Amino acid sequence: MNKVLCFLLVLGALGTGWGQSVQEAPVAEVVTEHCDFLIQYDPAASVPLSIVLRDEDRRRNYRTNEVRLVAAETARLALPPGTPFGGEGDPVWVLPQSQDPNLLYLGFSAERIPSGVFSRPFNFRLVSVEGPGHFFAWQATEFGSLSVRMNTRDGIGEDDKTTPIIGSHEHFNWGFTSNGLYRVTFQVDGRRVGESTNLVSEPSTFDFHVLPLPAAPPHLEAVGVRPDGGFLLNLHGVAGRSYRLESSEDLVRWTEAQIIKMSMPIERVTVNAPAGTQFFRARQL
Repeated sequence: MNKVLCFLLVLGALGTGWGQSVQEAPVAEVVTEHCDFLIQYDPAASVPLSIVLRDEDRRRNYRTNEVRLVAAETARLALPPGTPFGGEGDPVWVLPQSQDPNLLYLGFSAERIPSGVFSRPFNFRLVSVEGPGHFFAWQATEFGSLSVRMNTRDGIGEDDKTTPIIGSHEHFNWGFTSNGLYRVTFQVDGRRVGESTNLVSEPSTFDFHVLPLPAAPPHLEAVGVRPDGGFLLNLHGVAGRSYRLESSEDLVRWTEAQIIKMSMPIERVTVNAPAGTQFFRARQL
């Protein structure tokens, strides 16, 4: 049976109406790549320090809105006894500090910072975490102990940081206690030679998808209008299911726009509908 999942007042969602033209911003996924949270320094910028995700395999940098970090289902482990991350046997999804070809290999990097500019190592701080569980970053030492740098189970404070040495990078274990969507925000600061105050970056928020993503109530999100006049929408639903998108000018007469079979939990779709359209809805097939 068809089920109405959502409908959307597009003009109200966009605020300024459909007259605003926007370009689609593709989002890359990193699943098994070697990546680092990279500190960048531009002395000519209004904020000289910034954070990007560096994909060493693809040889490119991603800003926060350009990439999604994925912890595959095979990252799930059962906690051994004696860790600060939970009880024995509790589930935890771990991206390991030693490279596994089936999982994301992730670290912090200050490799691109020139020598002689900063007087001390950077502080790479955890600012906030939004998600269904706790987040950790730690290293296992050669003696079998754990060097925990970030741990939200006891809150987020001054100790939730790492201090990458200029010109180097290091890898960590990254842990999540539940599957789902996480938004992890970092900030970096450093002090230039001869100065008495630190330069501080803007907070940078990166999205982690810890699989499997739980089924969430589907909804539509207004994005904007393509230069060719097509309406841009984000459809949030369940991967593998099909949805019929419909449009209306008055919430009475609905016209089928297209059918979408989702391959991911969020699909960017372009809908060609009459100029007077104000509403969209999605029906699960």
